[in-house]
Amino acid sequence: MVGRIQVDASRQIVSMSSDLFASLLRSSIAPVFDERWYLEKYPDVGKAIRNGTIRTALEHYVEHGFYENRMPYAIRVDETYYADKYEDVKTALDGALINSAQEHFDEHGFREGRLPSEGWQLTEGPTAIDFRVGANGAERDGPDAARRRKAGHDRV
Repeated sequence: MVGRIQVDASRQIVSMSSDLFASLLRSSIAPVFDERWYLEKYPDVGKAIRNGTIRTALEHYVEHGFYENRMPYAIRVDETYYADKYEDVKTALDGALINSAQEHFDEHGFREGRLPSEGWQLTEGPTAIDFRVGANGAERDGPDAARRRKAGHDRV
């Protein structure tokens, strides 16, 4: 049933063939997919390509990586947004259990379906916004944001 789509009565659940889903995923993620980053992040994919198991990193993502909760490109986290939105992350940052919201997102947050920034969507690709620069041009967030916050320096 390639191409057939079913929608439940509440219009909340959409069912479709896996071939159709793969086609939709491929066409929506291909423009933003970062093959070089993906191969660096997931060396097993490069090995599978060399072994002939799969042809490309994008093919791996569409057929396996999406379902394994792998990121298709480096996703930048708005440190302030993420810590404010997720209380457990803020607590972990305050207790120095993690170094940054980015670290949490990369290790757990993406797989848990957490948003790295307000309004973020996977198919938009890497953001052009530099979250490390505040409205006044001063560094705001980044890998050392948790340390600055803990030291009481929310803004530089």
